[in-house]
Amino acid sequence: MISKHLSVQCEGALLEAFCMQMNKKLDDAFALLSTASDKIDKYAAPTAADLQNKAEAYKGDRADYEEVGKHANELALTSQATYVLQQIDSLKVPQTNGIGKINGYLKFDDETKRETFFSRNIEDVKSDIEYSLAKITKASGRTKVDKTIQKSQEQQEKIDDQLKQLQDQLKQLNQDGSGGTK
Repeated sequence: MISKHLSVQCEGALLEAFCMQMNKKLDDAFALLSTASDKIDKYAAPTAADLQNKAEAYKGDRADYEEVGKHANELALTSQATYVLQQIDSLKVPQTNGIGKINGYLKFDDETKRETFFSRNIEDVKSDIEYSLAKITKASGRTKVDKTIQKSQEQQEKIDDQLKQLQDQLKQLNQDGSGGTK
């Protein structure tokens, strides 16, 4: 089973890469850790303000849900006329939406607390990935700079090809334009 939590995924990648190192599969380990490094670099953990905003929204959702409950209670205490039955039916959508929002927050809160409790600090995992990448780089004799240079060269070649195509198109347009004026 693959976890949906990034910190756990990256820790798993560290373990898998360690096994690959032990089996002398340095290229595979490097590729795996490079992917994990890219993912963890892009990750932004929820800030305290984000968590506070979600908690405030939850409080508002709870208040709205309590209002639906009060209205249902009032309707339950009245006689079962046609109007009352229609009102009871009209409470279904707000009740379903309210409980969905409440359960969504409770799930988010539980997962956040569980991830914080069971996983290591994301910065520690990031540091371990960087260390492992450095060790693999040294052991395999490659450098991450080589990869960056290669990507830059590939991009430059693409740009040069596009420039050549545009120059050819411009020449073609000039020939077509000058041929009609003579």
